Amino acid sequence: MYGEHYDDVIKRMALQLHDVRREAWGHPDMASNPFKAVWTALSTLYDRAPTVTLRGADASDEAAGYIPELAESEGLWQLMARAQRDCLALRELYIFVSVSIGDDGEPVPVYEPVYPDMVVAYDDPANPGVPVEIFRAREREVPDDDGGARLEWLWDHYSVRDPDAPVYRILRAESAEDHVDVSALFGVNGWPDEWRDARDRPVLPGVLYHAAQTPYVYDPYQTRELVEGTLNVAVLRTFVAHVARNSAWRQRYSVDVVPAGAGIADENRDGKSRMSVVADPATIIRFLATDRDGANPQVGTFDVPVVPAELWAYIEGYERKLLAEAGINPADAMAMKGDPRSGYALAVSRDSQREAQRRYEPQFRRGDQAVLGLTAMMVNRLLGTDYPETGYRVTYHGVPQSASERAALRQHLLELLDAGLIDPVSAYKQLHPGMTDATAIAELQRIRAQRAALQDPPPPTSGTDQEVSDVDDV
Repeated sequence: MYGEHYDDVIKRMALQLHDVRREAWGHPDMASNPFKAVWTALSTLYDRAPTVTLRGADASDEAAGYIPELAESEGLWQLMARAQRDCLALRELYIFVSVSIGDDGEPVPVYEPVYPDMVVAYDDPANPGVPVEIFRAREREVPDDDGGARLEWLWDHYSVRDPDAPVYRILRAESAEDHVDVSALFGVNGWPDEWRDARDRPVLPGVLYHAAQTPYVYDPYQTRELVEGTLNVAVLRTFVAHVARNSAWRQRYSVDVVPAGAGIADENRDGKSRMSVVADPATIIRFLATDRDGANPQVGTFDVPVVPAELWAYIEGYERKLLAEAGINPADAMAMKGDPRSGYALAVSRDSQREAQRRYEPQFRRGDQAVLGLTAMMVNRLLGTDYPETGYRVTYHGVPQSASERAALRQHLLELLDAGLIDPVSAYKQLHPGMTDATAIAELQRIRAQRAALQDPPPPTSGTDQEVSDVDDV
């Protein structure tokens, strides 16, 4: 996902190739990454900031909007644009929440993505898939013997398995079985108060996002085929680059002749010299027979062994097959071809992106609502406030509609209104996703009142005009 798979490609080449052939191919070609391209194309939930509302008609505007505005101001939705991509690729991702109080007395939430390979998690058999105890690997500064500090990987241990006795401590792993509690070095003394909800129940300070709902805490092997395919694509592209550099030309040969005027050259100055002769359209190369007593000297060429264009066509088909492994209809993928060194990219149609968005919305909505609840919980415990800790509703906008799509939707809604098959409130909500009934009614009333106020008044009737009219009537 971050372009650090060079060594993985080297290992894959070592598995598939003999040493001599691998050295002849040169450095791996890393220009194509279907694994990253697929998940980047499908991560559209946060292209535009979601709309957050609060369930319950008695919620005040301030209570409904403060926590979402606070989270957005600290970059939660911008962070989630990258976090969704990583969660889809890794199948799980944690978002840890912490809140501090700034110099101005205002809360400052911090949202930290943590990859699942940094967390050992255990769930409750009665509620599978939801962790109740986790060990998170973190790099911390610890004092050394010289009075300074050094970085060391330690484990943060959180447990709410027993709500009456929650556990938070920091451990040093001396061995696989031996762990030393070093909580005192960091001032940790039990479960912090800000990690308790309004009912005084302990809550883990991190939310686990899932790419798909499963009865497991982790589901890491679901898209392994796409990972394997991406490594194979890098090997195939490396072979094509090798062919283009070293084999995509007609090999010349000679029998019983040597070029006249050939010299000895050591171009790299490494002691490995070779015989060379300058070949150019403006020069004539003479050949001398090696056997002057009647041999039949020959000069000729072999056919091109491999056509690079045919290999590129094969790779394109291979990459399209990878799309199917990611749940994308290959018919909805558009090929974006460039020169051989610039790579082969896959652009996914808007319909496939929207379908993926509908598929992923429930999972990420649960996570986002939990993150907003965690933020409100910590703010309330630190400041003594009473912002809602539950009831947040997140609506995603995702891929925007094109001009033709918007026109078609408007025409469709107008036809339904004329036929009496839909009410104005529902039609307005379809044009503005995420809007509640109350807000839609208020907007429609405002529009109606403004239109009535802006209508031109009828022209005044003067007395002269009235007299003329009366005369005419007579």
